[in-house]
Amino acid sequence: MRKYKGKKICIICEGYEECEYVETLKSKAVFSNKYDFITINAKSINTIIARYQEKYQSASYSLVLIFCDTDKGPSDKYREIKQKINDFHGENVADDIIIFGNPCTM
Repeated sequence: MRKYKGKKICIICEGYEECEYVETLKSKAVFSNKYDFITINAKSINTIIARYQEKYQSASYSLVLIFCDTDKGPSDKYREIKQKINDFHGENVADDIIIFGNPCTM
């Protein structure tokens, strides 16, 4: 059983690549031990919003973030995620919730 280290922060990762990246950062103790980082693999850019809403509404986490890649552009899907996050919260908060990178940065 994992020992609770502090406030829980959920990071919803777009897929396996992003999840592995965050897990590697966790294993290297990059993050403060004041927080307990939980990664969720959305397995597709198309399921990120549903996973986000579920985790956010569960009130189990102090913070829920999204980690996805922008592809080249950024892509229309990335823009759509930002819009849906803003619509969900009723205000412009997506830039504070979404962590993004291009695949080449990983």
